Amino acid sequence: MAENGKVIYHRVFGISNFDPTVQLKMDSQFRLGSVTKQFTAMAIMMLKERGKLEYSDDIRKYLPELPYEKITIRHLLTHTSGLPNYMTLFNRHWGSPKDNSSENKIAANEDVIEMLAKHHPEVMFEPGAIFRYSNTGYVLLAAIVSRAADTAFHLFLKENIFAPLGMTHSLVYSTIRDDQMVDRVYGFRLDGSDFLPNDFHYLNGIVGAGGVYSTTHDLFKWDRALYTDKLVSSSTLVEAFKPAVPTYQGTTHYGFGWFIDSTLSGKKRLLHSGGWLGFRTLISREIEEDNTVIVLTNHTSPYIGAIMQAIKQILHDKPFTFPKISITK
Repeated sequence: MAENGKVIYHRVFGISNFDPTVQLKMDSQFRLGSVTKQFTAMAIMMLKERGKLEYSDDIRKYLPELPYEKITIRHLLTHTSGLPNYMTLFNRHWGSPKDNSSENKIAANEDVIEMLAKHHPEVMFEPGAIFRYSNTGYVLLAAIVSRAADTAFHLFLKENIFAPLGMTHSLVYSTIRDDQMVDRVYGFRLDGSDFLPNDFHYLNGIVGAGGVYSTTHDLFKWDRALYTDKLVSSSTLVEAFKPAVPTYQGTTHYGFGWFIDSTLSGKKRLLHSGGWLGFRTLISREIEEDNTVIVLTNHTSPYIGAIMQAIKQILHDKPFTFPKISITK
Protein backbone atom coordinates (compact mmCIF):
# COMPACT_ATOMS: atom_id res chain seq x y z
CA MET A 1 0.00 0.00 0.00
CA ALA A 2 1.35 3.43 -0.96
CA GLU A 3 0.13 6.86 0.14
CA ASN A 4 1.14 10.03 -1.68
CA GLY A 5 3.44 7.93 -3.83
CA LYS A 6 5.35 6.38 -0.90
CA VAL A 7 5.06 2.79 0.30
CA ILE A 8 3.60 2.71 3.81
CA TYR A 9 2.88 -1.02 4.15
CA HIS A 10 4.39 -3.98 2.33
CA ARG A 11 4.12 -7.46 3.82
CA VAL A 12 3.95 -11.09 2.72
CA PHE A 13 2.16 -13.97 4.46
CA GLY A 14 1.80 -17.68 3.74
CA ILE A 15 3.31 -20.14 1.31
CA SER A 16 3.80 -20.36 -2.45
CA ASN A 17 3.73 -24.15 -2.66
CA PHE A 18 2.82 -27.12 -0.48
CA ASP A 19 4.97 -29.84 -2.03
CA PRO A 20 7.58 -29.02 -1.01
CA THR A 21 6.49 -26.25 1.35
CA VAL A 22 7.94 -22.93 0.18
CA GLN A 23 7.39 -19.66 2.01
CA LEU A 24 6.19 -16.63 0.06
CA LYS A 25 8.78 -13.90 -0.51
CA MET A 26 8.62 -10.22 -1.40
CA ASP A 27 9.45 -11.11 -5.01
CA SER A 28 7.15 -14.12 -5.33
CA GLN A 29 5.58 -14.19 -8.79
CA PHE A 30 1.78 -14.39 -8.76
CA ARG A 31 -0.58 -15.12 -11.63
CA LEU A 32 -2.42 -11.81 -12.16
CA GLY A 33 -5.53 -13.07 -13.93
CA SER A 34 -7.46 -10.17 -15.45
CA VAL A 35 -5.04 -7.57 -14.08
CA THR A 36 -3.20 -8.64 -17.26
CA LYS A 37 -5.72 -6.67 -19.34
CA GLN A 38 -4.10 -3.31 -18.55
CA PHE A 39 -0.83 -4.56 -20.05
CA THR A 40 -2.60 -5.83 -23.16
CA ALA A 41 -4.31 -2.46 -23.53
CA MET A 42 -0.97 -0.67 -23.10
CA ALA A 43 0.55 -2.75 -25.90
CA ILE A 44 -2.29 -1.65 -28.19
CA MET A 45 -1.80 2.00 -27.16
CA MET A 46 1.92 1.79 -27.89
CA LEU A 47 1.29 0.35 -31.35
CA LYS A 48 -1.28 3.06 -32.02
CA GLU A 49 1.25 5.78 -31.19
CA ARG A 50 3.78 4.07 -33.48
CA GLY A 51 1.34 4.14 -36.38
CA LYS A 52 0.92 0.36 -36.52
CA LEU A 53 -2.85 0.45 -35.95
CA GLU A 54 -5.83 2.67 -35.16
CA TYR A 55 -8.50 2.13 -32.53
CA SER A 56 -11.10 2.47 -35.30
CA ASP A 57 -9.59 -0.36 -37.36
CA ASP A 58 -11.84 -3.29 -38.15
CA ILE A 59 -10.36 -6.29 -36.37
CA ARG A 60 -10.48 -8.29 -39.61
CA LYS A 61 -7.64 -6.12 -40.89
CA TYR A 62 -5.43 -8.15 -38.55
CA LEU A 63 -7.62 -11.24 -38.04
CA PRO A 64 -9.10 -11.86 -41.51
CA GLU A 65 -10.14 -15.39 -40.53
CA LEU A 66 -12.91 -14.04 -38.32
CA PRO A 67 -16.43 -13.76 -39.78
CA TYR A 68 -17.56 -10.86 -37.58
CA GLU A 69 -18.37 -7.49 -39.14
CA LYS A 70 -18.11 -3.94 -37.78
CA ILE A 71 -16.06 -4.85 -34.69
CA THR A 72 -13.20 -2.46 -34.06
CA ILE A 73 -10.14 -2.51 -31.83
CA ARG A 74 -11.83 0.10 -29.63
CA HIS A 75 -14.78 -2.25 -29.15
CA LEU A 76 -12.39 -4.93 -27.89
CA LEU A 77 -10.62 -2.51 -25.55
CA THR A 78 -13.86 -1.32 -23.96
CA HIS A 79 -15.76 -4.64 -23.80
CA THR A 80 -18.39 -3.44 -26.25
CA SER A 81 -17.79 -5.93 -29.09
CA GLY A 82 -20.63 -8.34 -28.35
CA LEU A 83 -18.37 -11.33 -28.98
CA PRO A 84 -19.36 -14.59 -27.25
CA ASN A 85 -17.34 -16.17 -24.45
CA TYR A 86 -14.57 -18.30 -25.90
CA MET A 87 -14.51 -20.47 -22.76
CA THR A 88 -18.06 -21.65 -23.45
CA LEU A 89 -17.02 -22.50 -26.99
CA PHE A 90 -14.04 -24.54 -25.81
CA ASN A 91 -16.08 -26.40 -23.23
CA ARG A 92 -18.34 -27.57 -26.05
CA HIS A 93 -15.80 -28.37 -28.75
CA TRP A 94 -12.29 -28.84 -27.34
CA GLY A 95 -11.57 -32.51 -26.73
CA SER A 96 -12.39 -33.44 -23.14
CA PRO A 97 -12.11 -30.18 -21.20
CA LYS A 98 -13.84 -31.69 -18.18
CA ASP A 99 -10.78 -33.88 -17.76
CA ASN A 100 -8.65 -30.92 -16.72
CA SER A 101 -5.39 -32.82 -16.47
CA SER A 102 -1.93 -32.22 -17.85
CA GLU A 103 -2.68 -34.84 -20.51
CA ASN A 104 -5.38 -32.69 -22.08
CA LYS A 105 -4.29 -30.64 -25.08
CA ILE A 106 -3.38 -27.05 -24.17
CA ALA A 107 -5.16 -24.33 -26.15
CA ALA A 108 -3.49 -21.15 -27.46
CA ASN A 109 -4.68 -17.82 -28.87
CA GLU A 110 -4.62 -19.07 -32.46
CA ASP A 111 -6.95 -21.86 -31.38
CA VAL A 112 -9.44 -19.25 -30.16
CA ILE A 113 -9.38 -17.56 -33.56
CA GLU A 114 -9.76 -20.89 -35.34
CA MET A 115 -12.64 -21.92 -33.09
CA LEU A 116 -14.51 -18.63 -33.64
CA ALA A 117 -13.99 -18.91 -37.39
CA LYS A 118 -15.08 -22.54 -37.55
CA HIS A 119 -18.17 -22.41 -35.36
CA HIS A 120 -19.09 -18.75 -35.81
CA PRO A 121 -21.21 -18.30 -32.67
CA GLU A 122 -23.43 -15.25 -33.00
CA VAL A 123 -22.58 -11.94 -31.38
CA MET A 124 -24.65 -11.10 -28.31
CA PHE A 125 -25.45 -7.58 -29.48
CA GLU A 126 -24.54 -5.03 -32.13
CA PRO A 127 -20.91 -3.93 -31.72
CA GLY A 128 -20.71 -0.72 -29.70
CA ALA A 129 -24.22 -1.02 -28.31
CA ILE A 130 -23.61 -2.01 -24.70
CA PHE A 131 -20.87 -3.00 -22.25
CA ARG A 132 -20.41 -6.67 -21.44
CA TYR A 133 -17.13 -7.83 -19.94
CA SER A 134 -15.33 -9.99 -22.50
CA ASN A 135 -12.26 -12.14 -22.06
CA THR A 136 -12.60 -13.05 -25.72
CA GLY A 137 -11.95 -9.44 -26.72
CA TYR A 138 -8.66 -9.25 -24.85
CA VAL A 139 -7.47 -12.60 -26.22
CA LEU A 140 -8.04 -11.18 -29.71
CA LEU A 141 -6.22 -7.97 -28.74
CA ALA A 142 -3.15 -10.02 -27.84
CA ALA A 143 -3.34 -11.69 -31.26
CA ILE A 144 -3.62 -8.27 -32.91
CA VAL A 145 -0.53 -7.08 -31.01
CA SER A 146 1.41 -10.08 -32.33
CA ARG A 147 0.35 -9.56 -35.93
CA ALA A 148 0.63 -5.76 -35.99
CA ALA A 149 4.05 -5.82 -34.32
CA ASP A 150 5.20 -8.98 -36.12
CA THR A 151 6.43 -10.47 -32.88
CA ALA A 152 5.07 -12.80 -30.21
CA PHE A 153 2.85 -11.15 -27.61
CA HIS A 154 5.02 -12.27 -24.70
CA LEU A 155 8.13 -10.84 -26.34
CA PHE A 156 6.41 -7.54 -27.13
CA LEU A 157 5.48 -7.02 -23.48
CA LYS A 158 8.92 -8.10 -22.30
CA GLU A 159 10.80 -5.80 -24.68
CA ASN A 160 8.47 -2.79 -24.60
CA ILE A 161 7.02 -2.74 -21.08
CA PHE A 162 8.69 -5.05 -18.57
CA ALA A 163 12.35 -4.45 -19.52
CA PRO A 164 12.11 -0.63 -19.91
CA LEU A 165 10.40 -0.34 -16.52
CA GLY A 166 12.79 -2.70 -14.75
CA MET A 167 10.00 -5.21 -14.08
CA THR A 168 12.50 -8.05 -13.87
CA HIS A 169 10.12 -10.54 -12.24
CA SER A 170 7.25 -10.06 -14.71
CA LEU A 171 6.42 -12.14 -17.77
CA VAL A 172 3.62 -13.49 -19.92
CA TYR A 173 3.45 -17.16 -18.96
CA SER A 174 2.22 -19.95 -21.19
CA THR A 175 1.83 -23.58 -20.23
CA ILE A 176 2.77 -24.45 -23.80
CA ARG A 177 6.21 -22.84 -23.45
CA ASP A 178 6.47 -23.82 -19.76
CA ASP A 179 8.32 -20.59 -18.98
CA GLN A 180 10.59 -20.87 -15.97
CA MET A 181 10.17 -18.63 -12.92
CA VAL A 182 12.56 -18.56 -9.97
CA ASP A 183 9.87 -17.51 -7.48
CA ARG A 184 6.70 -18.85 -9.05
CA VAL A 185 3.62 -19.03 -6.83
CA TYR A 186 1.15 -21.90 -7.21
CA GLY A 187 -2.58 -21.55 -6.72
CA PHE A 188 -4.77 -23.39 -4.22
CA ARG A 189 -8.47 -23.60 -3.50
CA LEU A 190 -10.24 -23.85 -0.20
CA ASP A 191 -12.19 -27.09 0.17
CA GLY A 192 -13.85 -27.17 3.55
CA SER A 193 -10.96 -26.48 5.89
CA ASP A 194 -8.28 -27.84 3.53
CA PHE A 195 -6.30 -26.22 0.73
CA LEU A 196 -6.01 -28.28 -2.47
CA PRO A 197 -3.86 -27.57 -5.58
CA ASN A 198 -5.65 -25.39 -8.13
CA ASP A 199 -3.15 -24.19 -10.70
CA PHE A 200 -3.41 -26.17 -13.95
CA HIS A 201 -6.00 -25.61 -16.70
CA TYR A 202 -6.11 -26.56 -20.36
CA LEU A 203 -6.73 -22.87 -21.22
CA ASN A 204 -3.48 -21.69 -19.58
CA GLY A 205 -1.83 -21.31 -22.97
CA ILE A 206 -4.24 -18.48 -23.88
CA VAL A 207 -3.00 -14.98 -23.04
CA GLY A 208 -4.11 -11.36 -23.25
CA ALA A 209 -7.14 -11.60 -20.99
CA GLY A 210 -4.78 -13.16 -18.44
CA GLY A 211 -1.39 -14.82 -18.41
CA VAL A 212 0.92 -12.26 -16.82
CA TYR A 213 2.83 -13.20 -13.67
CA SER A 214 4.26 -10.39 -11.57
CA THR A 215 5.17 -9.21 -8.08
CA THR A 216 4.11 -6.40 -5.78
CA HIS A 217 7.46 -4.67 -6.40
CA ASP A 218 7.06 -4.81 -10.17
CA LEU A 219 3.43 -3.68 -10.11
CA PHE A 220 4.44 -0.64 -8.08
CA LYS A 221 7.00 0.20 -10.78
CA TRP A 222 4.17 -0.11 -13.28
CA ASP A 223 2.00 2.19 -11.17
CA ARG A 224 4.77 4.81 -11.02
CA ALA A 225 5.35 4.67 -14.77
CA LEU A 226 1.69 5.47 -15.47
CA TYR A 227 2.23 8.92 -13.97
CA THR A 228 4.85 9.58 -16.67
CA ASP A 229 5.13 9.46 -20.46
CA LYS A 230 7.78 6.74 -20.42
CA LEU A 231 5.54 4.28 -22.28
CA VAL A 232 2.97 6.47 -24.03
CA SER A 233 2.05 10.13 -24.02
CA SER A 234 -0.12 11.72 -21.35
CA SER A 235 -2.83 12.40 -23.94
CA THR A 236 -3.00 8.70 -24.79
CA LEU A 237 -3.36 7.84 -21.10
CA VAL A 238 -6.09 10.45 -20.65
CA GLU A 239 -8.12 8.75 -23.39
CA ALA A 240 -7.44 5.31 -21.91
CA PHE A 241 -8.70 6.43 -18.51
CA LYS A 242 -12.03 7.75 -19.85
CA PRO A 243 -15.13 5.55 -19.53
CA ALA A 244 -16.58 4.16 -22.73
CA VAL A 245 -19.98 5.37 -23.91
CA PRO A 246 -21.89 2.59 -25.72
CA THR A 247 -24.66 3.54 -28.13
CA TYR A 248 -27.60 2.22 -26.11
CA GLN A 249 -26.29 2.16 -22.56
CA GLY A 250 -24.74 5.48 -21.65
CA THR A 251 -21.45 5.92 -19.84
CA THR A 252 -19.81 2.75 -18.52
CA HIS A 253 -17.21 2.34 -15.79
CA TYR A 254 -14.46 0.97 -18.06
CA GLY A 255 -11.74 2.56 -20.19
CA PHE A 256 -8.86 0.68 -21.83
CA GLY A 257 -8.03 -2.18 -19.46
CA TRP A 258 -9.18 -0.35 -16.32
CA PHE A 259 -12.37 0.00 -14.36
CA ILE A 260 -13.06 3.61 -13.36
CA ASP A 261 -14.82 4.76 -10.21
CA SER A 262 -14.40 7.17 -7.28
CA THR A 263 -12.39 7.11 -4.08
CA LEU A 264 -13.91 7.66 -0.64
CA SER A 265 -12.99 11.32 -1.19
CA GLY A 266 -14.95 11.47 -4.44
CA LYS A 267 -11.87 11.58 -6.68
CA LYS A 268 -10.90 9.38 -9.61
CA ARG A 269 -9.81 5.80 -9.05
CA LEU A 270 -8.58 3.23 -11.58
CA LEU A 271 -8.67 -0.40 -10.60
CA HIS A 272 -8.81 -3.94 -11.84
CA SER A 273 -9.18 -7.24 -10.07
CA GLY A 274 -8.19 -10.67 -11.31
CA GLY A 275 -9.34 -14.17 -10.59
CA TRP A 276 -8.26 -17.39 -12.28
CA LEU A 277 -7.94 -20.80 -10.68
CA GLY A 278 -6.53 -20.29 -7.17
CA PHE A 279 -5.50 -16.66 -7.61
CA ARG A 280 -7.31 -13.47 -6.55
CA THR A 281 -5.57 -10.16 -7.26
CA LEU A 282 -6.19 -6.42 -7.24
CA ILE A 283 -4.49 -3.17 -8.19
CA SER A 284 -6.21 0.08 -7.18
CA ARG A 285 -4.81 3.49 -8.19
CA GLU A 286 -6.28 6.68 -6.72
CA ILE A 287 -4.63 8.79 -9.37
CA GLU A 288 -5.71 12.22 -8.12
CA GLU A 289 -4.44 11.44 -4.62
CA ASP A 290 -1.47 9.26 -5.66
CA ASN A 291 -2.49 6.31 -3.51
CA THR A 292 -1.97 2.69 -4.54
CA VAL A 293 -3.14 -0.66 -3.22
CA ILE A 294 -1.79 -3.94 -4.62
CA VAL A 295 -3.04 -7.27 -3.26
CA LEU A 296 -1.88 -10.62 -4.63
CA THR A 297 -3.16 -13.93 -3.27
CA ASN A 298 -2.92 -17.58 -4.30
CA HIS A 299 -6.00 -19.06 -2.67
CA THR A 300 -9.77 -18.83 -2.94
CA SER A 301 -10.49 -17.51 0.54
CA PRO A 302 -13.97 -15.95 0.83
CA TYR A 303 -12.50 -13.18 3.01
CA ILE A 304 -10.42 -11.43 0.36
CA GLY A 305 -13.17 -8.94 -0.52
CA ALA A 306 -13.60 -7.92 3.10
CA ILE A 307 -9.84 -7.52 3.50
CA MET A 308 -9.64 -5.29 0.44
CA GLN A 309 -12.53 -3.17 1.73
CA ALA A 310 -10.77 -2.74 5.07
CA ILE A 311 -7.56 -1.67 3.33
CA LYS A 312 -9.48 1.02 1.45
CA GLN A 313 -10.96 2.28 4.69
CA ILE A 314 -7.56 2.35 6.43
CA LEU A 315 -5.99 4.30 3.57
CA HIS A 316 -8.56 7.06 4.09
CA ASP A 317 -8.43 7.02 7.89
CA LYS A 318 -11.94 5.57 8.08
CA PRO A 319 -13.24 3.00 10.60
CA PHE A 320 -12.79 -0.57 9.45
CA THR A 321 -13.77 -4.04 10.63
CA PHE A 322 -11.92 -7.34 10.51
CA PRO A 323 -13.54 -10.11 8.48
CA LYS A 324 -15.59 -12.53 10.56
CA ILE A 325 -13.83 -15.85 10.09
CA SER A 326 -15.46 -19.22 10.62
CA ILE A 327 -13.87 -21.19 13.46
CA THR A 328 -13.43 -24.16 11.10
CA LYS A 329 -11.14 -22.07 8.91
